Amino acid sequence: MSDPNLRRVYTPEEAGAAVRERRLAKGLTQKRLAQLSGVSRKFVMDLEAGHPGAELGKAMLVFEVAGVEVLGALEASGRYAPKLDVDVKAHLDSFHPRRRRQI
Repeated sequence: MSDPNLRRVYTPEEAGAAVRERRLAKGLTQKRLAQLSGVSRKFVMDLEAGHPGAELGKAMLVFEVAGVEVLGALEASGRYAPKLDVDVKAHLDSFHPRRRRQI
């Protein structure tokens, strides 16, 4: 990992600490981060506390607003899958023909 601004997190506690660190660096309160992310303040509190049951979809919204970039999550677990050359849009379009016309 060559970028000094990136750090690896292996546990929910470390992910929560990363969110808290970025939130504070941006001068945001938990309440404001929650508002910007579209989640409750309690969710942000639980996420920052490292509660392992945090819903991933909501957590990803908070990560985006807080400026936490999520990379290689499966790498640490030993279940890392190499990157594949896949056209995700084309793959999704094959399942949803209407989607093809909207994009």
